[in-house]
Amino acid sequence: MQRPVLAFVTFTLLAGCSTDVDDLFGGGSNGDGGAGGATTTAVTATSTTSGPGSTTGTTSGPTTSSSSTSTSGPTTTSAVTTGQTTVTTGPEPVVVDCRGGGACPVEGGGVCCWDNQQQSGECVPAAEQCQGSQFEPLVAISCQLPEQCPNQVCCAHRAFPSNQSPYIDTTCVDQCENPDRVVCDPNAPQCPMGTNCIQSGLLPAGYFICSPN
Repeated sequence: MQRPVLAFVTFTLLAGCSTDVDDLFGGGSNGDGGAGGATTTAVTATSTTSGPGSTTGTTSGPTTSSSSTSTSGPTTTSAVTTGQTTVTTGPEPVVVDCRGGGACPVEGGGVCCWDNQQQSGECVPAAEQCQGSQFEPLVAISCQLPEQCPNQVCCAHRAFPSNQSPYIDTTCVDQCENPDRVVCDPNAPQCPMGTNCIQSGLLPAGYFICSPN
């Protein structure tokens, strides 16, 4: 009778050791299961920066995406300055023809010093430098045309009061009295009544005077 009792005890021990083996690491009988491992939650982050440059970054879960950056700097404007030259022109200088001496500037006191005996002349800076003898004077010419004497007349003055006297100068004056002669322009003669504009025999070629008829 002792053998059957021993067999019953052995069977009971083996049955107790095999209880709940499949759920050894489980969390219970509710079906969640311990063998499923750890649960991971994905996190997404987005950042935006406004300014001269913009940066956008995106991160998803454990993996971080690449970021792109664009920067816009200040705009530079180049200015080109073109120099501009202004040329101011005034009235043409006043000159008189001086046979042998060319064109003489008379502004500032210059004259054509004319030698009627030699039929030649030269430019000098002042009338005082144009002198001759009493009977053969040199002529200090400072005007040739009426337009060179605004509001006045260009007058050829005699060396002495005679219609045969040589001239000593031509200058701009308010009045030109006989026996002196008004210097005229043959292209626009404006001679006193009773006179005509003719070539002078005592001045260089190209000089005209108002002579009595």
